[in-house]
Amino acid sequence: MELSVVGSLIGLLVLSSLGFTGWKIWQSTIGKTRRRDFIARYRFNESLRAKIAADLPDNSLSDIDLVLEGLRQFFTIAHLAGRARIGMPSKVVDIAWHHFILHTIDYHAFCKGAFGRFYNHMPSSPVEQAEDVQMELRRTWSIACRLENVDPGHPTRIPLLYRLDAMLKIEDGHYYELVEGRVRYGKVREEDREEKGSLATPVVLCGGMLVGCGGGSSGGGWSWGDGGGDGGGCGGGGCGGGGCGGA
Repeated sequence: MELSVVGSLIGLLVLSSLGFTGWKIWQSTIGKTRRRDFIARYRFNESLRAKIAADLPDNSLSDIDLVLEGLRQFFTIAHLAGRARIGMPSKVVDIAWHHFILHTIDYHAFCKGAFGRFYNHMPSSPVEQAEDVQMELRRTWSIACRLENVDPGHPTRIPLLYRLDAMLKIEDGHYYELVEGRVRYGKVREEDREEKGSLATPVVLCGGMLVGCGGGSSGGGWSWGDGGGDGGGCGGGGCGGGGCGGA
C-alpha cells in the first residue's frame, strides 16, 4: 500500500514537472511571437523621421520610410538572433539607429517591448579576429535572406538592409551587388560615384561567407554585434565601426 502511494506521488511529481516545462516552453514561444509582432507594428515617431531627413536633405520622404523599414528589419534580425552578435551592413540604417538611441524614452520603451532588455550598440575591439567577424556576417546575412525568402547560399536578390546604401546613393556607404550569383561588397570612392556599378575594394560573399581580398578583411574593422554571430570587415564600417547587441 505504501509503495503504491509513493509511486502515485512520484508520478504526480513527474507529471507536474513535465507540465511546468511545457508551460515554460509555451510561454517562451508566445513571448517571442509577441516581441516580433511588436517590432513589426512599431511606429517610429515624427521627430525621429525629421532627424533622419535632416541628415539626408537630397532624399525624399519615401526614402526616409525605406530607411526606417531597414531599421525595423535590423531589429527583427536582432530579435531572431537572440543574444548572438550580429552586424550592421548599412551606413544609413546605422545613422537612423543612432538617432533612435538619442530619443532615450522612446528607445528604452521600444527595447523593452522588442527584446525585454536594453539593446546595446557596442564598440568593437581593435583586436577582434577576422574569423569571428566573418561568423557574425554569415549570421546576419542568413537571417536577412530568410526574412525575404531568399536562399542565403544562392541569392537571387539582395535583402533591403543590404540594398539601402546603394539605393539611396549614400556617400561612403556599404554597397552590395549580385555578380553571377555571388554578392560583391565595396565602399564607393567619391571619384567612382558617377560610374554605374563601380565598387572599390570588392569582397565576395559566397554561400554566406565573406572573403576579403587576399583572404582577410580589408581596410578598418567592421565588427557586428551578438555573441557568436556574423559580422564583416572592410573599410571600417558597420555600426560606425562598432558592434551591435549581444549584451
